[in-house]
Amino acid sequence: MPVLITESDALAAPTRQQLSGWANALTAVTVFGGEKAVSSGVLSEIVSAVKGKVQ
Repeated sequence: MPVLITESDALAAPTRQQLSGWANALTAVTVFGGEKAVSSGVLSEIVSAVKGKVQ
């Protein structure tokens, strides 16, 4: 299972593109670390990139 790492306050364009490219094949994405590790803004970008498949 791939692991992608992001900055807490910004989702890098290559990471967003990778997530979007996998979106149709994904059944779920798990985000670890809470809001100090992944801000609510970054979480929103992730949710958008993977068409809501976040747990």
